[in-house]
Amino acid sequence: MTATGNHHAELEREFTDCTLEQAHPQVRAWRGDELRRDIQEATRELVALVADDNAARQFAETMKVLSLPAQHYKMRLIEMEGRRFLARIDFSDPSGSSPFVAIYRASVPPGAISDRTILRRIAGEFAPFAPRRIRFYQPAHVPIAVAGAYIDQRFLAGLARDMAARPEAPGLARVALHRPADLSFYPRYVAAYNEMFLARPQMRGAVRIECETTLAASHAEGLLYEISVGGLWAGIVAARHQVIVGVRGAYMVEILLDSMVRGQRLGPAVHRRFAANVAATDPSTLITGTIAAVNEPSLKAASRAGRVEIGAWHWVDV
Repeated sequence: MTATGNHHAELEREFTDCTLEQAHPQVRAWRGDELRRDIQEATRELVALVADDNAARQFAETMKVLSLPAQHYKMRLIEMEGRRFLARIDFSDPSGSSPFVAIYRASVPPGAISDRTILRRIAGEFAPFAPRRIRFYQPAHVPIAVAGAYIDQRFLAGLARDMAARPEAPGLARVALHRPADLSFYPRYVAAYNEMFLARPQMRGAVRIECETTLAASHAEGLLYEISVGGLWAGIVAARHQVIVGVRGAYMVEILLDSMVRGQRLGPAVHRRFAANVAATDPSTLITGTIAAVNEPSLKAASRAGRVEIGAWHWVDV
């Protein structure tokens, strides 16, 4: 193995160990020995980006409006006062108007660092972009110590078999899920989203309409369903098999109810139907997903369905 290969292997072990130690206790109980393998797989991909010139060039091409060399877009190993971080510049959109630093791995949970100067110095490593914020993941059982941090997305998970076995949810008898033959429902799905944005303008920008490519991938994995309530079309639920922050599961990319049934507290029933379908294939599957901080209705529905918050992505202004 080359010196570079040895270095990457050492980083992979180091950050795998740190991430495993920081993992939420419930995730440890659910995944057991498989958790280390999942974390190691995800960490290996992140460490590889430290020396991935091709990925950096592609990123720079996407952000060509900034006219900065590709090397600035690489993942970086940053050391600050005995703490080590894997971090990279990121953007909310291709305009480059809202750069932020994304911390992907850390020897200690970033939110547990009370000294904001350390986070400001991390941001300083990406000075050519002048980032104003840092985004990091914090396990839910680790208290936030850094002042001014606020939640962007909550990360929730539940065991499929446990969710499917919960007491009957309100309206369960009215709710059914069906595998669609294709994506012909897509215009209806977009229209339902736009109606939701009119009713709940605070959700615009916090949640998004998924593209057909994403939903097609869910369909290919057998994790896309149309929802019917009382026999009438009422929305969709979709997921993908993914590893997110080291947690492998069926990651929910969408759950949307049409306006005609929204507000009837049918979210837990949809979750239960979906969990039962997933559990029929593999009862040990975790059902995971993110919920925007402003999306209180979805948070309540997911919690009532048996998903628990295992962590969250936070922002901190620097």
